[in-house]
Amino acid sequence: VQAIFDSVNTLLNYVENGTDAPKLSDFTTLGLADITTADQLTLINSYLNDTNTAVADIDSYDELQARLTAVKNILTDAAVADLAAEEGIDDVVASYVTTSANLEALGFTYVDTSTTTATLVNAGQATTEVTPENIASVRLAIANSEDDLSELQSFSALKTLIEDTAKAANTIQAYGAGVSGAPVPTVADYTAIGVTGVNSLNVAAINSSLAEAGV
Repeated sequence: VQAIFDSVNTLLNYVENGTDAPKLSDFTTLGLADITTADQLTLINSYLNDTNTAVADIDSYDELQARLTAVKNILTDAAVADLAAEEGIDDVVASYVTTSANLEALGFTYVDTSTTTATLVNAGQATTEVTPENIASVRLAIANSEDDLSELQSFSALKTLIEDTAKAANTIQAYGAGVSGAPVPTVADYTAIGVTGVNSLNVAAINSSLAEAGV
């Protein structure tokens, strides 16, 4: 019982104060699964120490387990061999394990467009909402990070990767759909979602075709 008490306090104190980072043994003492590697520990601790993480986010077994599973699945996909050069976003054959629930567990906004309308653009800027239409791009971006997981050693890096990819995908979708105020897609937007071959010479023509086709 004392060991459980100590591990719970270690986790909660780390969220509140950022001192005495939890060890693998703290999670296993609590009977939690899906945390067995140093990379998983590094990323979950970075999440716990993030300024947007509150004690209320992890003060139950199920909540904490959901976040550990999310980290495990994301890092599993990150270790997949880079795919953009071989296939691109429209021809992805890899089997990814990151789910929308995983992303939600870590605080990302997921909108199920089968039941709710997504806000692709707000005040002239693309949003970071993840949707069924762009989650494939998010998974591909995760897979195309460094296979040794060196790019995802902090939650802030993961957050930037996912949100930048979602914004790029939402920019392209909104522009193609003729959403009022949608920003014009850039080369970087196409690159972010795994589309290859777009450059400064052809991006205007691609955007014109995109708008005409109403993608």
